[in-house]
Amino acid sequence: MFRIALSYTSTLAPAEPNPYHQIMRNIYYTLYREDNDYVAQCLDFDVSSFGATEQEALHHLREAIELYLEDSPDSGPVPQISEVSVGELAIA
Repeated sequence: MFRIALSYTSTLAPAEPNPYHQIMRNIYYTLYREDNDYVAQCLDFDVSSFGATEQEALHHLREAIELYLEDSPDSGPVPQISEVSVGELAIA
């Protein structure tokens, strides 16, 4: 599990002259190789992206998360990730 720092605008701030303010938040993600691409998957939101390199996948993930947060700024508090497990399932 890795994390990236992300700044986004929220309307869930305490009462201020400007109801929109910048929040800096660490967003957790996983990064893995799938065929010829790298996939970056956000653990805090149902958002993922891909790229030809790890850096490109992370860049696209950051953009996707920023767009996601722009579209739903009042979606409530950001979940807190406390534990992550990676496993394998055998399916017949």
